[in-house]
Formats: sequence, C-alpha cells, structure tokens
Amino acid sequence: MELKTLIALLLAGHTMLTTPPMSYSHEQYRIAEYPQNIHTLQLDISNPNVIFQNALSYDALFGFEETSKMSVRHKAWAAINGTFFRELGQPIGQLIHKGNLQKVERSAQPIVSMSRTGQGYIGPLRVSPMIHADRQRIPIQGVNHPPEDKQWVLFTPVYGSTTRMGVRTKNYIIRNNRVEEIQEDVEGISIPPDGMVLTALQEMPSLSLQKNDLVTLTYDTDPSIVELVEAFQSGGWLVQEGQVVKEINNPWIGLTTNREPRSAVGITPEGRMVFVAVDGRQPGVSVGVTGYELGEMMRKKGCFQAVYLDGGASTTMIVKGQMVNIPSFRHKERQVGHSILIKPHELYSLYE
Repeated sequence: MELKTLIALLLAGHTMLTTPPMSYSHEQYRIAEYPQNIHTLQLDISNPNVIFQNALSYDALFGFEETSKMSVRHKAWAAINGTFFRELGQPIGQLIHKGNLQKVERSAQPIVSMSRTGQGYIGPLRVSPMIHADRQRIPIQGVNHPPEDKQWVLFTPVYGSTTRMGVRTKNYIIRNNRVEEIQEDVEGISIPPDGMVLTALQEMPSLSLQKNDLVTLTYDTDPSIVELVEAFQSGGWLVQEGQVVKEINNPWIGLTTNREPRSAVGITPEGRMVFVAVDGRQPGVSVGVTGYELGEMMRKKGCFQAVYLDGGASTTMIVKGQMVNIPSFRHKERQVGHSILIKPHELYSLYE
C-alpha cells in the first residue's frame, strides 16, 4: 500500500470522516528540464479535529533539534521544518503558541497564523502587547527579545532561566500576576518558572509599579484575529493575492535565483493550508528550485498566499514518524530551531 493511501486511511479512521483533514503526496517531475522530488502536505484547518502548532527545539527559544524529534515528542501526525532562526536557534520575528506570546520582535515579513475556530491567515500582522497594572497601562515593545532605548520588554520562561542581559537594567519580577520584586542590576535576572520579568535599560524612567501590585498581560493584533492560537514569522512572500512574487534578493535567503532545496507554506481560498518540501542539491535525482519556481508551484497547488519557510539543508518533512524527503546534507536531518506540527486538536480526548 502506498504511503499516501495509508496516511489517508489512518486519518479517516481516526476522525471517522470520508475525506481526511490531512493528506500527503509525493511527486516527481521536471522543472526547466531539471528533476525534482516534491512532497506536499495539505491540511483542512477548518476541520475541528486537526490543528497546526509551533514547536521549538526542546521547547525553548534557544537551541537546535531535529524536526522528527519534535514531531515524536508532541505526538504529531506530520511535521515540516519551520521558519528561519538566528545563530543560537531563536526563531525570527513573532511567535505565538497556544495563544501565548513566545516572541515579539518587529519584522516586515508576513505572518502565518491560525485562530481557534480554524481560520488561517498569511499576511502582515502587528502584535501589540500591553501590561495592565493597578495604576497604569504599559505598552510592551518586545517579548523575549532584548530591549533597545526607550523600550519595555517582557521575558518569560521559554526564554530560559535568566534575561541574559549584560548591561544595567530596571526589572520588575512578576509571579502569579503580582509584582514580587523590583531590581536594578547589570547581570541577567532570574525568570520565575511561573512568571515573567518586565525589563528596560537603566536610562528608562521608573514605572509607578510597586510590590504586590496586580498586573495582567494582554495583546491586540492588527488586523484583528479573534482567538489567535498559533502564529509565526515567515521568510517572505512567494505568492501574494494570487500573483507570484518576483524577488531576486531576500533578506533571509539571499539570491532566490539559485536552485536549492526549499520549504514553503500557503493557503487556498477554501482555507486549506499547503506545506511543501522540495529536495535539492542531488544531481540526477532532485536539483531544487528557484524562488520563482517555488512560487509558481504553490500557485498551481491553489494557494493565493504563500511564503518561504527555511530551506536548504533545513528542508525536512515528517509523516507518521517517518522522514519522507531526502535532506541535502549527507542525506541526514539537520537540527533546527523551529518546526511546524500537524496534530489532532487537543480539545478532542479521542486522541489521548
């Protein structure tokens, strides 16, 4: 039995549906006379039984781990490598997981998101956190990202055990939604496992917060997305409003005109999410595609919006615990900082 048929039968059995919410396909064909191996996951996120979720290496912002290990740990049906990451593994831009802010860092690149009601969105998204206290409202310019001048930022446990700051900062240590301690220090401040730290550079005026003040964290998005549960920053546009984007240089990829292994995600007008992994750097087997060719591929798969995921040696797709593509570096899976999981919805005890 082909893997594609097996996956469809397994999912249909789990969800008791004639049309499963997820499908996998493997295609082999030529683009501009070059052979290509193309792996596609399609996900109906309007189906209440299934969701996509962010996954971090070892569930922390710093570090590296194989997509397959993240998939197994979180009991996912399928997974694909995620967005771009910095030198210590921290994903770029915005990151929201289960409705919680894991990272807020300003970026012009489009966001991929999903609401609790199964609405997908790819496009610009501004996230604006706010601390509400007894005496004031405090705009937050970043989450789990070091502050710049005239900025208040939040550090949460997913960042690690301390704020990792090596300059003098003002810090309000919050535990169980109350200010527990106020410190000025040149070292990293310990982050409570059940709390957060509100931090600014020493030059910032002090807040009127006092010990034991009640504080809550909220955030708004523009455009507004009701009950946003998952969001991550992409590497840039491939298809925008149904048109393939012609971009020669990309800030995260560099030249897009080279044929390389590529990963992408898109959304169709019907609301299906499409995840694609194209093998590359394997002459005679799968050469890889340019950015424009990847965009054209996503458009032909029905996507009216599509964006880059990390590619190159990072390109990896996992289905039912098996790696279905062939990574470009020694055919071995690369450790990454972020992956995207396709999972049964956590509200459904059917999958426990």
